[in-house]
Amino acid sequence: MKTLLIVLLVFWFSDCNAQLKVLLQNQKDTVRCKVLKFQRNYNITTKNRDYEKIWLYGATDSSLIFFNSKKERIPIHIHFSEIRTIDRLPFWGKQTGFLGVMMLVISPVVLIATPFVGIFDNWQSAKDGLVFSGVLAGGGFILFLPRLLYKEYILGKKWKLIARKM
Repeated sequence: MKTLLIVLLVFWFSDCNAQLKVLLQNQKDTVRCKVLKFQRNYNITTKNRDYEKIWLYGATDSSLIFFNSKKERIPIHIHFSEIRTIDRLPFWGKQTGFLGVMMLVISPVVLIATPFVGIFDNWQSAKDGLVFSGVLAGGGFILFLPRLLYKEYILGKKWKLIARKM
């Protein structure tokens, strides 16, 4: 039983390490590399088309192999030279990022206008304005957070794709 377990583990680990690894390498500092992990969703922008939430399955020496989804196994081969950007941003991150930035920009404007409201109207309205400014800042940060956590890699300018056997 132990030998069977050891044999299975050896085959499993050898299968995992025998694949090509796809790296995003920084062009200025070649030591900085990001590994594209297989069996994850990515958003890819190519010269001809945008792909959202396609599943990275494998790689060859010069192209990436994607599937439309985990259920639909329709392969998509994309050559390295066709890819412009790669990111892992959630599908709602792009739309809410702009709204979050707008809320963060409006929040200081409300904060600056608060003393004038207190002088010309009443101080209770000024306190409500401070609360509103805080809610705008907090909500804007929460909506902008996915853009901070997930990075978009622009190929050609700063990053390049490399396939290595590891």
